[in-house]
Amino acid sequence: DTIATLGTVAISNANPSVLTKDATIDDGLAVGDAVIVNSGTNATVGTYFVVSIVVNTSVTLDRQAATGACADGNVTYVNDPALVSDSEKRLRIGNAVTVDSSGNVGIGTAVPGNKLSVAGSASVNNNFILASGSSKLVFANDATNYYLGDLVTIANGIKGHSFYGWTFEGSSGVGLRVSQNGNVGIGTAVPGKKLHVEEDNAATAVAVPIQRLSVTSTGTPAAGLGPSLEFEVETAAGAPGNQEVVAAIDGIVIDVTGASEDGAIVFKTMKAGAAATEDARIEGGRLRMAETTDPSAIADHAFLYAKDVVGVGELFAADAAATATQLTSHNFSGFEPDPTERFPWSFYAENKALGIKINVDMAGAIRAIEALSGKTFIYYEDTPKSVDLEVAYRAQWISEYIENNTVEADVIKEDAFEMVEVDERVLYEEIDPKDGKVKKVGKKISEKITGYSLVDGEVKPNIEIIWETKKVLKSQLKADVRFDTTDGKFYKKIIPTQLMAEEAAVTGFKFTLPAWIMSRLVK
Repeated sequence: DTIATLGTVAISNANPSVLTKDATIDDGLAVGDAVIVNSGTNATVGTYFVVSIVVNTSVTLDRQAATGACADGNVTYVNDPALVSDSEKRLRIGNAVTVDSSGNVGIGTAVPGNKLSVAGSASVNNNFILASGSSKLVFANDATNYYLGDLVTIANGIKGHSFYGWTFEGSSGVGLRVSQNGNVGIGTAVPGKKLHVEEDNAATAVAVPIQRLSVTSTGTPAAGLGPSLEFEVETAAGAPGNQEVVAAIDGIVIDVTGASEDGAIVFKTMKAGAAATEDARIEGGRLRMAETTDPSAIADHAFLYAKDVVGVGELFAADAAATATQLTSHNFSGFEPDPTERFPWSFYAENKALGIKINVDMAGAIRAIEALSGKTFIYYEDTPKSVDLEVAYRAQWISEYIENNTVEADVIKEDAFEMVEVDERVLYEEIDPKDGKVKKVGKKISEKITGYSLVDGEVKPNIEIIWETKKVLKSQLKADVRFDTTDGKFYKKIIPTQLMAEEAAVTGFKFTLPAWIMSRLVK
């Protein structure tokens, strides 16, 4: 309870630590009681607490200020934080902590603008939890009212964040930088493009690995599995903002046999508004091209492409003058090769600008020269047949059937996730000797060197700590399901099985070859 009230309190200019006020308190005042100063010159109005009493001499009150001497008939206060209530109905512990009438708490500030306002550095030893349905942790500079960003927890459990530029730094410099214009830099503080990756090491004459795209499967890996890099742009078709994947580069495995794996790079483009399909691939040191049509003439350009000629893909070269020349030597569109010629060949070219095509029976021409000269220029040698064209074409048809009939269907959230067994670090509780608080820490089992870095001219090992782990079940997005950030839905790939494709091949696959080669295959 308040025991005494003082008014017209003055602080001496000569000794500003001394509060001067004559007062008479008959009885009942004790250490710990409160005294209210409600007016005065150079004195802080508010509540003071009695810390000592000298009868008929002085009363010492506790309040945040300098310590002063006690004079006869004076009130003196000492430098010791006190819990006080001021005239603005704020509960204060000196100038350290303030609780205002609206319930806002200030640490290091007497004017808290939010439920918790901290002026100065802060640390959290355990979790800092945002518990409401869509709570937000905002970063800002009060001096300029400049919004820096936020961390958001959305009610359905999906987390997001928004920052106006941020940087992660390591011992060797900037690790990751996101600038305010949206450019992302890895290994550079000044990203010049939307993604700018920079590696600085001692390599002088070798290619340095920069990026890796990795795919694993919860099922059984098969030919065709691999990551894809898609190129999506806004097009004029459809509604405003319509996005289309106009090209893609796939890195796939074409043989999954252990220790005998083969891979390929597949290049795809969109054609006539349809989904991007394969144009060419590089596999086993070979360039394989899908069949297309003759290109238009383009100045200062030449083309190399594949085109169907009577059911067979043939290799063509075209120049800027619209001359298309068949490089493979089996175009017999202008004549019928001699049926007795075991392996006929030809020369074929056409010019769309001149409207002329030429087809030369090269085997027939040389046979005529042989007949006139009596010499032999063509020599045949039998070799083992190592390719079954029907089997090869059928396998290709099945592969294309699976690719062309793979579709996506939306699935509910409950069907988009699965429980998987993962390794999780084991955490133990221990008391921190510095602050006496309980913390959860992992148990180090060992460590290993994963590589080396060049830091300030010194070679330093990259150390990976091996922690004690345990097997736990966790919910994880299924491998064949993707989450679409544009519509918030989950989509699953529906891929035809090998058996389905083989059944479709029974009626869908037709083995056709030009007559000249079919007639010779049966011999």
